[in-house]
Amino acid sequence: MEFWQHVGPVDLLIVAALLVVARLLVTGLPLIRKMALPAAIVAGVLGLVGGPGVLDLLPLDTASLETVVYHCLGLLYISMALQAAPKGKRTLGAGSITWGVPFIILVQGVVGLLFVLVWGAFAGPLHPGFGLMLALGFSQGPGQALALGTSWEAAGFEHGGQAGLLMAALGFAWCSVVGVGLYHVGRRLGWHKDGGVGLVVSEDGPASAGPDGAVPGDLDLLTRQIALVGLVYLGVWGLISAVGLALPDKPALVERLWGFHFIVALGLALLVRVLLERLGQRDRMVDDAVQTRISGFIIDLAAVCALAAVRVDLLVGLILPALLLSTLGGLISTGLLVWLARRVFPERPFAHLLVLFGTATGTLPTGLVLLRLEDPELRSPAARNIVMGMPGAMLISIPLIVAVIPLPVNGWPDSYPSAVWLTAGICMLYGVGVLVAWRFVGAFRGLGSPLSPWPRGPHPLQVHGGDGEPPPR
Repeated sequence: MEFWQHVGPVDLLIVAALLVVARLLVTGLPLIRKMALPAAIVAGVLGLVGGPGVLDLLPLDTASLETVVYHCLGLLYISMALQAAPKGKRTLGAGSITWGVPFIILVQGVVGLLFVLVWGAFAGPLHPGFGLMLALGFSQGPGQALALGTSWEAAGFEHGGQAGLLMAALGFAWCSVVGVGLYHVGRRLGWHKDGGVGLVVSEDGPASAGPDGAVPGDLDLLTRQIALVGLVYLGVWGLISAVGLALPDKPALVERLWGFHFIVALGLALLVRVLLERLGQRDRMVDDAVQTRISGFIIDLAAVCALAAVRVDLLVGLILPALLLSTLGGLISTGLLVWLARRVFPERPFAHLLVLFGTATGTLPTGLVLLRLEDPELRSPAARNIVMGMPGAMLISIPLIVAVIPLPVNGWPDSYPSAVWLTAGICMLYGVGVLVAWRFVGAFRGLGSPLSPWPRGPHPLQVHGGDGEPPPR
């Protein structure tokens, strides 16, 4: 697999310089500071404009940057999976995150597939992988979009990895620009006053590092945590390599497995965590506060590399459809999330809207960046619920990503357009199933007129104890 080759040190040094410059701009320029743009996004834009795809002023190697993004995805899943699950009872808000994230992925997938069919009817066939990049680039982030897009290049998706990075970059733009605008519009309309604006679930500050179990001559705490992540990732490489040796006559299958390396990483990390818990060693081996910092570093690194790696010069033919698809998908996602927020979150719907919007157009950390505009110290239920709800959302989404989404890609072009229609239909049925489950075991309730984007009045479940209580039997 090409991504398991070398990474140029000069590229990493330039990325480091871009991050420093971006932070100086974000903290020093009032206009950028007021826009609340993430420094990593600003750094990525600087790399994009100055890189080989536009001005060609920075000696950045696209292959090296793509390699970093690919590995960041697997490393991020490992770092997050090693951390302990949040303590406390699962809430209705967390359940709405669990159902809401895959539902948005399904909606974006259907929009992307229908866009491919319409574009094909008027402008000629468009690879279905491009349409699926709306869901992968927006809701799953640049790592998955790059990994799957690259693996689909063997199925005729020319520059698939680059197309994934482009769509992820457009998703970041929606998160950073439209998300901040959504915050200001919501405040002006008084949405932040609905649903228990004063509710605080935790008076504790950020988690701090506990006892690290160090002994004389031991490694530094940060070194030990990075080494643990590296050890699990080495296991991922060894496991997939072993499968490749066992199946020498199935190179396409093995290549696809390399594209899904993040799922192998997630499964192996969860296995290691459970094993350490059974042995009573997890708290001794894993420091959650440090792993959280490692996750944050990985996300910042992936964001800047993903944006800087976009080769606009290679994607000239996809720029117009990418802009149209991202605009259509962004508008539908925004309208749908606003409509859902008051109906699925009994408490603090506006805060939950911000964090879910940021997650559905970027990654979990970009969702938390938007949430900080409304909840600077992340003490509202939304911060805890997004963390508690994401593992369940991931479990619901994995069958979709592994088994359903690749259907129209694997048979291209012979199965076009029938496979696209089939996949869109499966996604619609999947979405209906999610909505039904959300209604009967979650917090999705009718509220006000169906035509009202933000109905007033308390959520039906709010009077029964709010976000922390299960639905009445």
